Amino acid sequence: MKKIRLYAFIFSLISFSVTQLVCVWYAGAAEGAHFKYDSHERRDPFVPLVGLARRGSGAIIEIVSIDDVEFQGIANDSEGQSIVIINGEMLKEGAKLYALEVISISDREAVVTVGGRKYTLSLYEKEVR
Repeated sequence: MKKIRLYAFIFSLISFSVTQLVCVWYAGAAEGAHFKYDSHERRDPFVPLVGLARRGSGAIIEIVSIDDVEFQGIANDSEGQSIVIINGEMLKEGAKLYALEVISISDREAVVTVGGRKYTLSLYEKEVR
């Protein structure tokens, strides 16, 4: 009889401990749902460099002069249309966003207006002779 009570006590103790561990784990998992990535002054690897996830990030909104424009490249979309990448945003010919408008895109350069002034952004520096 004493042996059965001892086994019942041990079983109850183990069950209680497992229940407590599960509760602690669940509370920690729920707390982790609000985890904020600390980048330590580095780029967050979970944020795409370009694309829809960056829309509204303020990169285009902050352009008030040509000095604010970071010309990053020219690419072609799936339909074969040229796209210019400016401040992490992919823009097609004719796109107007705040103070920036894309006038034309060629293989080596893009023509944009910023605040009504026309600028040519070139992929390569022009040779000086």
